[in-house]
Amino acid sequence: GGEEGDLVSNTVLRLAHYAGKSSTKAQFGSHTDTTFLTLIPKSSPPGLEVYSRYMNAWIKPEVMDGEGIIVMPGELLTVLTGGAIPPSVHRVSFTSGTPRTSTPLLLRHRDLRLCRSSLRGDE
Repeated sequence: GGEEGDLVSNTVLRLAHYAGKSSTKAQFGSHTDTTFLTLIPKSSPPGLEVYSRYMNAWIKPEVMDGEGIIVMPGELLTVLTGGAIPPSVHRVSFTSGTPRTSTPLLLRHRDLRLCRSSLRGDE
């Protein structure tokens, strides 16, 4: 057996390091997360880009003023809200040539089989 909380959470704190290669290409291509939510503290140098369907453009939330944590909805939240909250399409792209480290917190459900089943629309 385990604690009751063990039945719910499969949350991951990821340490992502990007070499300082100067490039105009994305260091980590555009994607959505299968999470409920992804929390990302702002990093330096900035590199996170989030696609805005409303502006039809990539925005760079890390260059906005102030400290903070970027909160992005994932695919599981989209399923749970019946599509009302779409997942954030995002990528990492930077040209500074300086290495970058990011520490995203991926809030996930414990039973990934159920999540995948829900994401596919299985009953």
